[in-house]
Amino acid sequence: MADPVVARTTQTYAPIPEGEYQAVCVDVIDLGRHLNEQYAQIQPKVALIFQLVDEHGARHELAEWFTVSMGDKARLRAFLEQWRGRRYTPEQLAAGVPLDKLTGQNAYITVRHNRVNDKVFANAFNIRPLGKRDPAITATGYTRAPYWETVRAKAIPEDPSPEPDTDDGLPAEDDSDLAF
Repeated sequence: MADPVVARTTQTYAPIPEGEYQAVCVDVIDLGRHLNEQYAQIQPKVALIFQLVDEHGARHELAEWFTVSMGDKARLRAFLEQWRGRRYTPEQLAAGVPLDKLTGQNAYITVRHNRVNDKVFANAFNIRPLGKRDPAITATGYTRAPYWETVRAKAIPEDPSPEPDTDDGLPAEDDSDLAF
């Protein structure tokens, strides 16, 4: 006899409604190295966590994952350049972009829903800088969710530098008479 099992949607939260919100970056999380299945590569990942304020003053959190790359076609670079309202100079790119300095920075984020199977995800479709006359908001009540530690725990550890394989099966040469 079969067990009585009822299948239901697993989504237990309502995604942030679509629209434009003022937001503040509340956290930058190094997620470690993960396998990018699309490209079959192990890549470093980062999550930018934003706190958004709706028209009623309610706070919502939105997370965006990125590959840590500032290459010409990198999604992180495009996102940050949209946010800044200008491109990075070659000198800035060569020096590196300190992502941790994003915390506390404000922006306007346009949220769009993406449906994957039976789930709806809210994603940052667009980001733009805060206007010069717009008052900045600060984070309130943010605590990093335990979920992020589970993501980090699944990261692929850095490979230690492998020792070069010098054993070619031949007897070792006597190099005691070499000058150096």
